[in-house]
Amino acid sequence: MMIAGPVALFDGPRLAFDGTGKTDIVWGRNNVWISQAQDGLTFPTTIPLMPANTPIDTGGPRIAVNAASHIFVVWTDELAKDNAKTGDGNFCTNKTTDENQRVTNTFGGNIWINETLPNNDPTVQLNISFLNTRNLSNTDWKLPNTNPQFSLNLGFYGCSYDNMNLFLDHVGLLHLLWSDDSPDEDVLTSKTQATYPAGSPFAGLTQFSFPINLASVLAASPKVTVDNNGAFYVAWSGGPTGGPNSQGIFFSRSDDGGSTFTSCAPGKLPLCPAINIAPSGSVAPAFPQVAVDPSGNVNIAWEQPTGALKGDGTDMFNVLFARSTDKGQTFPTVLQVFTNPSTLCYEAPPPPQGTTPPTAPTTPDVTTCGTVQLGVDANSTPDMVWVNQASGSAVADIDFATTNFPTGSVSPTTASLSASSTSANFTVTVNPSGFSGLINFSCLNADTKAALPSWLTCTFNPPQLNPSQSSTDNLTISRVGTPTSAMFISASPSRSLPAVARIVGLAALWIMATTAMLALGRRREFRSAILMRGILLITLTVMLAAGLVSCGGSTSATSTASTSGSGGTGGSGGGNSVSMHVAVMAQSSGTAAVNLGTVTITAQ
Repeated sequence: MMIAGPVALFDGPRLAFDGTGKTDIVWGRNNVWISQAQDGLTFPTTIPLMPANTPIDTGGPRIAVNAASHIFVVWTDELAKDNAKTGDGNFCTNKTTDENQRVTNTFGGNIWINETLPNNDPTVQLNISFLNTRNLSNTDWKLPNTNPQFSLNLGFYGCSYDNMNLFLDHVGLLHLLWSDDSPDEDVLTSKTQATYPAGSPFAGLTQFSFPINLASVLAASPKVTVDNNGAFYVAWSGGPTGGPNSQGIFFSRSDDGGSTFTSCAPGKLPLCPAINIAPSGSVAPAFPQVAVDPSGNVNIAWEQPTGALKGDGTDMFNVLFARSTDKGQTFPTVLQVFTNPSTLCYEAPPPPQGTTPPTAPTTPDVTTCGTVQLGVDANSTPDMVWVNQASGSAVADIDFATTNFPTGSVSPTTASLSASSTSANFTVTVNPSGFSGLINFSCLNADTKAALPSWLTCTFNPPQLNPSQSSTDNLTISRVGTPTSAMFISASPSRSLPAVARIVGLAALWIMATTAMLALGRRREFRSAILMRGILLITLTVMLAAGLVSCGGSTSATSTASTSGSGGTGGSGGGNSVSMHVAVMAQSSGTAAVNLGTVTITAQ
């Protein structure tokens, strides 16, 4: 179905649902519209949300609906940036410490919010109207002259706004995160702090805190995610005009609902500044995406130019990925996702001759800039997708990549045990991202998947491992008994015949000798007595040979590993050794056991 049209692709529609099944869609550039389907399917006439006095260069709305069906729509304008042309001055707000100086801004650079309060009566239409729209810049964000830091007595304004993030925390409170030029390139955040009281022009609506800046160098393109415990994880790139000091992908975290941000361990004071996770020497990394997986790992992906930017259409980028297993204190895993780079910010082909070219800015909607998207699945596996325009190619591809992290390892992988050296020690290392809780360890026969034999044991210290506190454990494999003959696989002795074969062979020898004796006797006309004595002699010789073979024994049987010592006339085998493959298993609650590695034990 068509909700509205015709509209430009860069009007950026956004979608949200409330708890009763209603569907809300917002879109717009140079205006903002909303449409709500009560049944999720039927959309009525669209409603404009922009007041008459709003600057025309307005759009890019974001929408959020909390559990109480309270609808929030936020958008920005860029009129201040558009008007700040060479020779015309800078119309952005600058702070002042002069209590007598008035700060004014009549050219835009505002953040606008429209709120629709929930209605407990389902038979009454919601009051969705532009009358519920206000400018946060000159209402909630005014700082009076008595402010000890600086005066913004007419409000907080910016020049332009980039990448507005509108999100709810784990208790349903709304937060804003964006970057702007005010006049510096900052990453700013504001949160719900109160409700306007009765008698106020905005009675019942949400009041937002004054913005705080997370960045210490010029910054852009922030992204945020929230975990199940309410912690915020924010990533952003250095600002494009910040020089070498701002080149990087920066990260910070809030553990108190957005009041403060740090990159230190939770609870550590003083707070730590944001950290740069991009490889040393990175040039203009940009457009980060951040996600927290079910194991609590922080995952970040971004676009990384392959070298210094030339701006001649030949610049290329790779996709990089980083992971932290300690809530963002460190990012030990930083890797390149794909080996085939893409043209950086490849723009869409020009429109056909005679048609009006699009008026959209150079944004991810029409170029390969910022197309990287990141998600994590239930197994904490990161998945990435992006637009790849190979160098010299006439078409672009949609590329997908995933990263499978090993669950762990065991070192060393071999050991020998004997009566005088009954145990061997191993280091077990686990990948914390592969486990969701306490880890229990065990050992199995890797070949049969059965329990170890009674003469071999595994001991882990500690017996359980908390992957959020440590990633290594100690394993001891011990020989607690002597391997018995039942543990060896016997083979037929070499160079010896089975008993039946020996009997058949001796009988055949007797027949051949007797036949030869008779033939010789007939040819030479031997008397019967002589022939009988000859046959008797042959029979006694064969019987003696059979007796010697039965008393001589046989060579000792071989084992699955090795046999040492001499065979002896009694048939004993000397000293024996056996090899056992031991699988080291790990399992956390609610998940299947995984094999961390296999060690080979040779025991005597």
